[in-house]
Amino acid sequence: MTPDPTGIEAAELRRQAEQRLHRQPPDSAAAQSVGDLERRVRELQIRQRELEIQNEQLRELRAHLVDSTERKQMEARLRISEERYRLLAQTAIDVIWTMNLEGKFTFVSPSVKQLRGFTPEEVMQQTFEDMFTPVSLALVQAQFSRFLGELQAGLPTGTMRLELEHKCKDGSTVWTDVIACLPISADSTFLEILGITRDISERKQAEAVQRQRLAERSRMQEREQLLQDLHDGFASQLASACLRNEYNMLTSAEMGGLLHECLDDLHLVIETLGHEDLSLNDAIADYRYRCERRLSGLGMQVDWEIELSACPPLEQRTVLNLLRILQEGLNNAVKHSQAHQIRIAAWYHRDSALRIAVRDDGIGLPAVPKMGRGLANMQRRARDIGGRLDFTPLEPGTSVSLTLPLSPAPNRT
Repeated sequence: MTPDPTGIEAAELRRQAEQRLHRQPPDSAAAQSVGDLERRVRELQIRQRELEIQNEQLRELRAHLVDSTERKQMEARLRISEERYRLLAQTAIDVIWTMNLEGKFTFVSPSVKQLRGFTPEEVMQQTFEDMFTPVSLALVQAQFSRFLGELQAGLPTGTMRLELEHKCKDGSTVWTDVIACLPISADSTFLEILGITRDISERKQAEAVQRQRLAERSRMQEREQLLQDLHDGFASQLASACLRNEYNMLTSAEMGGLLHECLDDLHLVIETLGHEDLSLNDAIADYRYRCERRLSGLGMQVDWEIELSACPPLEQRTVLNLLRILQEGLNNAVKHSQAHQIRIAAWYHRDSALRIAVRDDGIGLPAVPKMGRGLANMQRRARDIGGRLDFTPLEPGTSVSLTLPLSPAPNRT
């Protein structure tokens, strides 16, 4: 601590005065000197007090100057921040906005006019119903309610992000990407909902074009597959019947049988692709009904073992490929195996794959069968649906089996 010079000076004067008193007689001159000394001491004490007051005032002034400087610096930083925010809000392409808990806008940036045609003042008077199409309105109301519920429960509100369709002043609509959050101050006080709305109409248009292209491509693929199915089945059999008829190789009864096969094949394609909810079990039952009459006239015994109640739903294209494989396997057994008995099995269990097999007791195939058009088509269809086709020689006969891995169907309550 720094010593007070006035205090030191007063003490020194007092000491010198006492020494003189001891050396000189107490005459009137000495008494007068003591009185002057005491007066001088009092003056010095008063001066000391004044200096202390001045020091205290200086300390207060210094503290005030520091606080004032810091406050001015803070105010300057705040002005710079506000200018930056104002510049951002005025020049941003995206719409920046704030909203209170009543769903009323407290600020909307000028870019909203470019987006929707309304001025910021007009938008600040709008309700949700004025702003959004019905589907987007339902999304906004649900999300706003969630925000309020989380805020009232003291839970973290997180960030909302939705794709919404806004109404424009000219009657059109525009698709936007809306991001909003609930800023909370350090003392856990709610401030306001802060959001940004961005125009994504070009992206939506590009997505629509892409969907249209994919749909067109899908239709083209369906058309090509339909033509392929008609060519492999109906057209092939009809061409074969016409050729054999030209060379007088068919009797009237045989011609009638071939024409029935052609009609059955055409019916197979139409029924399978024309019913989106047709299950594999129903499709095989329909196919069995249509071909059993023809098979019974050939003097063959055909046994069916079908257990597909647990089979999950399949795409109609997959169902058609499965029926084509079954049809080709049965036709080979009937026409080429010289069999007396044919057994057709189709089953599915939750812990295994789907399996379809055609077994006959005929002359059989060689260990490495020659891949004619019929067998090649079966192999191709099996690959297309992700299955595996196996040809197994029997004693006697042949087994043609398809294995198709499938995920179990969900349990229905």
